[in-house]
Amino acid sequence: MKHRKHVAWSYHELPEWVSQGIVPAPIADRIRSHYGELGDEAGGPRRWTLVVFGLLGPG
Repeated sequence: MKHRKHVAWSYHELPEWVSQGIVPAPIADRIRSHYGELGDEAGGPRRWTLVVFGLLGPG
């Protein structure tokens, strides 16, 4: 996810925006659907690199 911290901030703010009527609930759901869960990538390729080298240990 390119802008993970921005999406996380938006997800944090969405409930308040919905309760204040700034964003309708269906739109908030569409935003969440568009960006998906924040844990989907779980660190992406970098995480797998760390796991692989962690398993191999020092040379």
